[in-house]
Amino acid sequence: MTTGFGRMLRKEDQRFVRGQGTYVDDVHLRGMLHGAVLRSPHPHARILSVDTVAAEAHPKVKAVITGETLNERDLAWMPTLAGDTQAVLATDKVRFQGQEVAFVVAEDHYSARDALELIDVEYEPLPAVADARRALDDGAPLVRDDHPGRTGNHIFDWESGDAERTDRVFRDAEVTVSQDMLYPRVHPAPLETCGIVADFNRVSGKLTVWATSQAPHAHRTLYAMVAGLPEHKIRVISPDIGGGFGNKVPIYPGYLCAIVGSGHGARRPRRVQRRRAADQVPGRVLRRVHGLLRPGGGALPGDRGVHQQGAGRGGLLLLVPHHRGGLPGRADGRRARLRARPGPGRTAHAQPAPPRAVPVHLPDRLGLRLR
Repeated sequence: MTTGFGRMLRKEDQRFVRGQGTYVDDVHLRGMLHGAVLRSPHPHARILSVDTVAAEAHPKVKAVITGETLNERDLAWMPTLAGDTQAVLATDKVRFQGQEVAFVVAEDHYSARDALELIDVEYEPLPAVADARRALDDGAPLVRDDHPGRTGNHIFDWESGDAERTDRVFRDAEVTVSQDMLYPRVHPAPLETCGIVADFNRVSGKLTVWATSQAPHAHRTLYAMVAGLPEHKIRVISPDIGGGFGNKVPIYPGYLCAIVGSGHGARRPRRVQRRRAADQVPGRVLRRVHGLLRPGGGALPGDRGVHQQGAGRGGLLLLVPHHRGGLPGRADGRRARLRARPGPGRTAHAQPAPPRAVPVHLPDRLGLRLR
């Protein structure tokens, strides 16, 4: 709607002034965990070691993710919107003060923050440079030594238009003026800080993200590039944003850590409980379970048929019959009736198959969720 002067009126003010806005902080999922980032106090330092044992022992901590953890999964580096790359979590060294070093996933925000104090990082401080002009001097500390062959801190040259014609205009001009201009650091300060909630469904393979993003489609593309998921399986929801001014366009490392944490820490499998008997699983549940198992995977440890799958905060012990995919078969290879029960008068092929170990591929073991 516009006025007589062509000015567009705001339509969202009414619900905002009534406190009816919906922000990322208003998103609460069942069993949702919380993350916190450990940042470097040094502007330039080599990482000698990262000790996470004490943090992992915290009773409410579900996972501690480091650069080494991500490097093993080829997730330690991510592309940027400026055509460069940056570390998700530092691996070899930190290159600016406040760089992300570790990520904690815990049951609540306060426990995650407390666990950061339990991570012991040993740094070897390196010479730093704070002046952009001094960074171009010969012998200045090399910041981005992760690029092979780079010998200086010059990042890139940016140009647009017709270079030859522009040079001709300046060459033919009666008077020309040249000036070196330093573009200082700027920082927008919106009322709402950056935030993200990530939910990865291992059964459907779909990722849903609620993020304070001014560029949700760009975020979806980058998440697909880093995580290896097709874009049609990634949904990025940008609710109300409490100010942006451009700083909510980029993809920050914490966003990737939250996505990794949603699959790494929230539903990791727990140890087999040997002291309790396996729960009997109804046939209708087994039918859904067998549809999720991948044929030809690795056998369960120790050739045991009893194992536990993590499902949020709870778990379910399964006693799974041996088969090669699909439903448990009969002795003659035909499909067995789910209601078949052992008893007198039944022929051998009508008896249900005895429970044995099932080959289960590791990703399927990690990803199995029962509702």
